[in-house]
Amino acid sequence: MAETDLAAGKPFLGIRCVLSDSDYNVRKAFRSTLLRHGFDLVTICGDVTAFKRAMGEVRPHVVVVDLELPGGNIRSVVEDIRHGNAAEDPFLIVIGMTGDAREETIRRDLRAGFDDILLKPVGDDALVKRIHHIGQHRKPFVVTVSYVGPDRRAGVHAPDGKNVYAVPNALNRRQPDGPNDMDLRETIRRAIPRSATKRRWMTAARLIEVASDLAHRVHAAHGENSPVFAAASKAVIAIDHLAAAAEAGQEDKIGPLATALEKMADEISESTDGDTALDGRLLKQIADAIHLALQPT
Repeated sequence: MAETDLAAGKPFLGIRCVLSDSDYNVRKAFRSTLLRHGFDLVTICGDVTAFKRAMGEVRPHVVVVDLELPGGNIRSVVEDIRHGNAAEDPFLIVIGMTGDAREETIRRDLRAGFDDILLKPVGDDALVKRIHHIGQHRKPFVVTVSYVGPDRRAGVHAPDGKNVYAVPNALNRRQPDGPNDMDLRETIRRAIPRSATKRRWMTAARLIEVASDLAHRVHAAHGENSPVFAAASKAVIAIDHLAAAAEAGQEDKIGPLATALEKMADEISESTDGDTALDGRLLKQIADAIHLALQPT
């Protein structure tokens, strides 16, 4: 969409944004562009502490954040936003920017609840168009004990389950009727303390991410004809299923999948020696830790 089309429609009238980037000149340029396109307020910041402070002061509708922002773990902050612990509106649009193009890293970052992640360098007008697109085509949200964020399942265009909701969207005033803000905040409040506490679910999610990084590394280090490659391929698939089950809060599926991962880790360690065998044993220990993380207290 051309800049004139965006201006004519005034899609950003009254919209507030918090934008963070580690590079001062970059965030200044983004700020100028967003204001030129009609944003009501754009607050810029260069570290995690300033970002948290701005979230409380500005109460934004849109957040754009550098994933390499210094001063803390911005992914954890985004998770807190989505769970209603770091922003008045847990359903605001959150866009991440990163220089790390690895697929497993992007997938891990998306699990924090981002609407989208853009690869650097990001052009000023490209950012504006992306914000507008997300605002006009907002995905429904999954709300579970371990994940609050866009439903990225293929073919899902509307809420279709008890944990999937249309969310408030300040950028689309023609959005379909759905639960109001108070209804959805109450849904999040009820979802968090289900059969496992948020802390244990988030621990399991972190362990799954570590297992994913490890399995992908083993997989990439061996040729297709290697028995290690075959075992690592199965481990990667099992971990993807584990991540999906964790996002959906499906506690009954975590145990069997973690057990399957333990067997695949044994296959890796028994198929070779040296560092890869150590990686296999470490992967098994991580699978066992996932079991322990979700045991009832």
